[in-house]
Amino acid sequence: MSIASGVEVTGWVYVYYLPVDCLAARKIIDETLQQTGTYYDSEINTYVRSYEVEYEIITQGGTQYLVTNKEGAELEYTANIDDPTLFSNKFVDALAWRLCADLVQPLKGKVSLQVQAMNLYLQLLRDAEYKNAQQEYKRPSDANSFVGAR
Repeated sequence: MSIASGVEVTGWVYVYYLPVDCLAARKIIDETLQQTGTYYDSEINTYVRSYEVEYEIITQGGTQYLVTNKEGAELEYTANIDDPTLFSNKFVDALAWRLCADLVQPLKGKVSLQVQAMNLYLQLLRDAEYKNAQQEYKRPSDANSFVGAR
């Protein structure tokens, strides 16, 4: 993300432009925290376990910004994908059956065909969502040398 210069926000150190294709912000990626699970909090003078980096999405003058205290922040987000070559095969199949469900009743006049097409669409959509969720799932490792030594 690129730093937004000239934008003043109280309570946060860094202001970044939100990516234009961002539909929903998920989390700030911090490799250090994901690997160790801890960070040093100088205000309370101790190490704190955390996998989350605090942030907020704000709007000023019609432009959306991400504000955080993390330098060089990388955002994990849901993107608006409009390039069909990036769609999964399961999603394309589901979309085709949805179009079929929308068109079959007016063209053939049979509600039963529309119900069958809609059922196939719903099943393929669930399969596509499941495959997508499995593909992106990453379990963070919070094991440390003390736990491994037991």
